[in-house]
Amino acid sequence: MLHEHFYASRAQLFDALSRHCLKAISQNMESDRALVFLSGGSTPKPLYQILANSPLNFSAIDWLMVDERWVDYQHEASNQRFIDDCFSSASGFALRGMKNSQPNPSAGLRELEASYQAVKSRSDICILGMGPDGHTASLFPQAAGLKQALADDCEQRVCAIEARPSAVTGSHVQRATLSINAIIDSNNLILLITGEEKLAVYQAAKSAADSIETPVAAVLQQQHTDVHVYWSP
Repeated sequence: MLHEHFYASRAQLFDALSRHCLKAISQNMESDRALVFLSGGSTPKPLYQILANSPLNFSAIDWLMVDERWVDYQHEASNQRFIDDCFSSASGFALRGMKNSQPNPSAGLRELEASYQAVKSRSDICILGMGPDGHTASLFPQAAGLKQALADDCEQRVCAIEARPSAVTGSHVQRATLSINAIIDSNNLILLITGEEKLAVYQAAKSAADSIETPVAAVLQQQHTDVHVYWSP
C-alpha cells in the first residue's frame, strides 16, 4: 500500500520525515540494533543533517548504503563520501561502504554480498530517491543486471548494475545496488521526492506496465511492504 505524505514546503516535509525516522529508529533500538539504508543525492541532505544533530546513539545503529557508483571514496561522485559529510557532526556514526578494491561491481560482488549479509535481514528504514528517468537506487531503465536485481526469486541483497549512459547517469554507469527484495524487506520503506517533474514521474509509475523501463514501478506496485511517499514542491 502507498501512503502519500505531501507537503506545501520542504521545511514541512523534512520536519515530518525526520520525526518519522527518529521514531522508527528509537523504537527498534529498545530491543535490538537498528538497520538503516541510506541513499545518496542532494535531496535527502536536509534529512541527514537533522538526524546527525539528533540524540541518537549512532554507534548502536548499522548504517548501510542503498547504492553506490563504482568510484573511489575521494571522488566527488562518491555517495559514501557525501553521506559521511552529512553526518560529520554525529559522534559514533559509521557508514558501511559499497565500493571495494575490486575493479568493477561484478568482481566485487561476493565480498560486498558477504558484508551486507552480516547484518540483520530486515531494515528498520530504507530511504529511496527517484530520478526523472524512473530509476530508484541504482536500478536504471534497461540496465545490464536489472532483470536479476528485480527478479522475484533473487536471493542477493546486492547486485551489480551497468547502466546505459544518459544525462542522469553521466559517465558513472557501473554501480552496486540493493536488489528489489532487499529494498522491500523493510519496516519503513520511504520514497523521498521533490518538485513537480518527479511528482509526474511518480504518478505515472504507479500504473506503469513495465518495470524494466520504469524500475521505480517495481517498488510502488509490489504488495509485500507499505511504501511511504514523501513529496513537496
